[in-house]
Amino acid sequence: MQRILKTSVLTVLTLQLLVMDAVAQDQIPTYTTKTRRFEIPYTVTSMDASAVTTLWVSVDRGKAWSAFAKETGQGGSFQFQTKQDGEYWFRSQTGAEQVSSGSTPQLRVYVDATPPRIQMTARNLPEGDVLIESLVTDQTVVANQVLMQITTGPNSPWEVLPFQGKPIRLENGDVRAVSRYKPTTASRVVVVRTIARDGAGNTTGLTKQVFVTPSSEP
Repeated sequence: MQRILKTSVLTVLTLQLLVMDAVAQDQIPTYTTKTRRFEIPYTVTSMDASAVTTLWVSVDRGKAWSAFAKETGQGGSFQFQTKQDGEYWFRSQTGAEQVSSGSTPQLRVYVDATPPRIQMTARNLPEGDVLIESLVTDQTVVANQVLMQITTGPNSPWEVLPFQGKPIRLENGDVRAVSRYKPTTASRVVVVRTIARDGAGNTTGLTKQVFVTPSSEP
């Protein structure tokens, strides 16, 4: 199960660093965070206080592993920092000179410090309705965390625009949401907005003015 990391310290997880049996992929502790700097606590059950523990990191899902930091003692924290978003696998081991390709991680973290990017278009249909389409780009965007709203004037409240079907995830990972608005007021201009929240908690909103042809229906 994937969890959102709301602090810079993985306090809910302590890595056990002696012998790690193979772990199924769906059982590996997995977190999503919007910070690119965090701590990974660890403990060592060895009685040798001088034992060196190495934090190994993989950015290609276990194909290659790099030694990121070394610590001595029976417990503490590794300070991890990266300049890029992405999926990071971690292993901590004592006395290991290398980690074999294909090794299973003890911890998996998705770093997503970038808010979602939204593209929105509005098109007037011949019958007077307005078709609104939003495309949300983000590596951890959640389809059910996309919201579309409309207001018909500066003193009017925002109202939720119902979707035409549920927002869907495209093959490239983007999320597409479509709504259809039927003008019912004398206003010639409305404002629509899309709000999107990704799996790390980053939120983005985009607004757009739309010129409409009011419907003759009440």
